[in-house]
Amino acid sequence: MNLRTRLFYIFSGTLMSFGIWISLLFHTDPTYADILTWLAFMASLLLTIAGFFGLIIFYIKVSFFNNELVYILLPSSFRQSLEIGLAVVGILSMQAIKVLGWWEAGLYILVLILLELFFQTKPQNQLSHTKQLKKIKDPTGQVPRYSLLRQR
Repeated sequence: MNLRTRLFYIFSGTLMSFGIWISLLFHTDPTYADILTWLAFMASLLLTIAGFFGLIIFYIKVSFFNNELVYILLPSSFRQSLEIGLAVVGILSMQAIKVLGWWEAGLYILVLILLELFFQTKPQNQLSHTKQLKKIKDPTGQVPRYSLLRQR
């Protein structure tokens, strides 16, 4: 599946989840809603935020990296947008069950920031794999097919 197809599916899923979220927002009464309606509302909000910010972060990264290795930027963009969505939905959920305070929100955001820093410093991303593949060559100049599997 190429990049344009993936972006189309992500955009379509974002529009669909936005439509579900708007429908739940205008057609349900939050005082009489059951737990399933509340979970559907939060899940559709999470998918809407993740899709919207994922596309925005991806296009910002593409403009900064000048269209080099564009397909590698997609997973990290959507991981970061999912963390933004988890922050919003998590804080709204804590507020809904009346346990939200400054300390809880701050610790929750700190955990999400530390999670992102963990993913940023993890050496097993695709860019490091391509650098390792370029370093490991056989005498003919060809990159061995399973060089990464043998190295581990």
